[in-house]
Amino acid sequence: MPVDMTLGYVMPQTGGLAVIVQALIQPIFMAVTEVNDSGIDLRIIPGDSGTDGQVASVTVDRLLNDEVDGIVGPAATSVTLSVIDR
Repeated sequence: MPVDMTLGYVMPQTGGLAVIVQALIQPIFMAVTEVNDSGIDLRIIPGDSGTDGQVASVTVDRLLNDEVDGIVGPAATSVTLSVIDR
């Protein structure tokens, strides 16, 4: 019986760090492929941090409402600190 898992990510698709988003999410999708190839059904729900704590907070709320098993990101320390206790 396959294990099902859903992860969300909170990465800067907009805002000041948006220029590096591909470098941040490409390894996530590489890992998803590897995990799925091992027999685990891993799904990813993308989310934008906007390189901003308020935008990230809305995204984290949405991911938590979607009942993800975990969240990867955000990329910026200041954004991470705004959502870390959620």
